[in-house]
Amino acid sequence: MWDLANLFRRYSRELQGYLRRRGVTADTAADLSQDAFVRLAQLVDKTPMGELPSNGRAYLYRTAINLQIDAQRRVRIVAPAGEIDLDAIVDPAPQPDELLISAEQLRLLERALMDVPEGPRLVYDLRMEGLTFAEIAERLSIPLQTAYSRLASVLMHLQTQLRKANEGGKRWPR
Repeated sequence: MWDLANLFRRYSRELQGYLRRRGVTADTAADLSQDAFVRLAQLVDKTPMGELPSNGRAYLYRTAINLQIDAQRRVRIVAPAGEIDLDAIVDPAPQPDELLISAEQLRLLERALMDVPEGPRLVYDLRMEGLTFAEIAERLSIPLQTAYSRLASVLMHLQTQLRKANEGGKRWPR
C-alpha cells in the first residue's frame, strides 16, 4: 500500500514549486497540491491495490495539472469580465530561467553544428527549412535513405553534445 504521508513529505513542496512555475500564486499552488493528495487518498481508498497507478509522483503531477486547468476554466466561465483572478491564469511565455537555458542550448548546438561535415549539415539545414526528405534527396541528387541517415547522424551528434554538456555540470530540462 502507498504511504501517503511519505508521498506528501517527499513531493508536496516540489509539486507546489512546479505549479508556481506554471503561473499560479503560492496559495493556489498549495490548494491545488493539497487537492491532488486528497484525490490520491480517495483513489487508494476505493481501488484494489493491484490496480493503483505504479507511479504516485506522476499521478500527483497529472492530477494537479488537471485541477489547475479546471480552476482556470471556472474562472473564465464564472467570473464577470471585471473580476477575473489574473493570478489563476497561466502565462504561456517562457520563464527567464527557461529563456537563459534555451539560449545556452542554442549556442551549444550552433557550435556543435560547426563540427558536422558539409553534406550532413546541408541535409539538416534543408530539413530545418521545411523540405521533405524526398525534396532534399532530389535537390542534392542523393538516395532518399542517404538523406535519412545523414540527418540521423547530425541529430545523434547534437544529442551527444547536449548529453556531454549535461554531464559537465549543466543540468538542462530533458
